[in-house]
Amino acid sequence: MLYQTWLTFSRRRHAVSAVLLVLLLASCAHDAKRTPTADPRPTTPVEATTEPKPDPKPVETPEPKPDPKPVETPEPKPDPRPVETPEPKPDPKPVETPEPKPDPKPVETPEPKPDPKPVETPEPKPDPKPVETPEPKPDPKPVETPEPKTDPKPVETPEPKTDPKPVEKPKPDPKPVVKPDPKPVEKPKPKVVPDPKPVVKAEPKPSPGAVVRGEVVFTGRSRRKLDTAEEAVGIVIYDHESTIPSETVQGDYSIVTKDKTFNPVLLLVPRGATVQFPNMDPIIHNVFSVSKGNKFDAGRYSKAEGARYTFMNEGLVRVYCNVHHSMNAMIYVAANPHFTYADEDGNFELKGLSDGTYTLAAIHKLSGLTKTELVVRDGRAEPVTLELKVRSLRLKPHLNKEGKPYEKRKGERY
Repeated sequence: MLYQTWLTFSRRRHAVSAVLLVLLLASCAHDAKRTPTADPRPTTPVEATTEPKPDPKPVETPEPKPDPKPVETPEPKPDPRPVETPEPKPDPKPVETPEPKPDPKPVETPEPKPDPKPVETPEPKPDPKPVETPEPKPDPKPVETPEPKTDPKPVETPEPKTDPKPVEKPKPDPKPVVKPDPKPVEKPKPKVVPDPKPVVKAEPKPSPGAVVRGEVVFTGRSRRKLDTAEEAVGIVIYDHESTIPSETVQGDYSIVTKDKTFNPVLLLVPRGATVQFPNMDPIIHNVFSVSKGNKFDAGRYSKAEGARYTFMNEGLVRVYCNVHHSMNAMIYVAANPHFTYADEDGNFELKGLSDGTYTLAAIHKLSGLTKTELVVRDGRAEPVTLELKVRSLRLKPHLNKEGKPYEKRKGERY
């Protein structure tokens, strides 16, 4: 912005200077025309005569011509479009210089502790008086060693006389007597005592317990159209855990697919049992369930033994086919061995219940679970009647295993 201002000012200053220069030149030219021109010829002095000569005709000085028209100095044309000096842009926001942070508290340098009291070095004690070494005493007079005496004449030892007796020859050593090695005494072999056969403890047989008897009755708008002889009704002790015999768990349990129908439509199994799903139709079927705790999917398969699944959680399992909407079945997984089916007349019987309070439940495909309280006291229980309320003979629609409605199929051959 400063540069543009300076440039505009310099241009105007040059224009004014040019105008002043033109005016100065014009005035100088005007002054030069007004001044007469001097005769360049030298003048000779006129000698004095007696007779005065008449004055020569006065030289007519030409009248000054009027000044020519002054040169009109062109007025300085106004500058073309004035240079628009751009408005000074506001300075950008000044960069906020961060205020200098106050210096952190100076680290207090600990004042130097005064040196501890100098250890007073003990003044060197004066050396003790030097031990006066006794002056060496002069050696005593050397003891005169007596001169060795000369040995007397050696005593002549008489030579030993030889015995006239002949020397007896040494007798040869007698032959050593070879003693036979003693035969090793055979240690008696320890008798091998056979391990005792493990005693197989017989599993304690459950006490007979009480026998619970009762009957099942259909109620509701559609009760007259239901026949207990044709309807499968399961009776279970609900939400109660007890030991289940191994033979009960290892039983043969299956739901067969035939004529686009699951058979049986209701199956009671103990917890830990394995159920097989064979397909007896010439078409492809599927078996799946999305019930909580027992969710499974056997996939699509044609006529074959089918898949197996082991149920480990107590509860009601609703089984469907992902290909055919109308196929459905129910499996109840019990946590105890007390379960049975109602007979053709709707009667049932449960055995082996100990004293206590239980929840007795009846299961049907249309009514679901129907519960009632059961009390066993002193090995006895009152007869029970279970009323199954049926409002409709049609099953509620369900979704496929992807959670979507089934597609309607037309013209199925089978």
